[in-house]
Amino acid sequence: MKKFLPTMILSAASALLLAGCVAPEQRPSAKDGELAGTFWQPVKSPVPAYIEFTGDGRMVGGIGKDRFFGPVAYAKGKRIRLGPLAATRTPGAENKITELFTRRIEETRGYVLDGDTLTLYNEQRQPVMKLLRLKPRSARP
Repeated sequence: MKKFLPTMILSAASALLLAGCVAPEQRPSAKDGELAGTFWQPVKSPVPAYIEFTGDGRMVGGIGKDRFFGPVAYAKGKRIRLGPLAATRTPGAENKITELFTRRIEETRGYVLDGDTLTLYNEQRQPVMKLLRLKPRSARP
């Protein structure tokens, strides 16, 4: 046990240092619960698409055959930062649609939740995407 104690202390100290490296506006807050576990579909999309907020400071989604995932960082009020996103890129015409879709998500800096409608806004407070709530996967037929 004595051999492992210095290693355990060093590991714990490293974890604390790394946790402090995240900027305050990027740390998840209680607002994580507002979108946690929700699924959304864009109001207008030329191919099937969805976004899921998993509730652990992450999001996943899909557009056409492509999938994407990345972090969600909440700040005071309705401020939010989505991404940077990692995405699959299947060959074909949908590639440009995936690129535009993920770019709009990464532009997001704020949101308004109004019942079953979620509107994402950019830094200039212009809407970048409107989404409708979907049932959770477990509740889908």
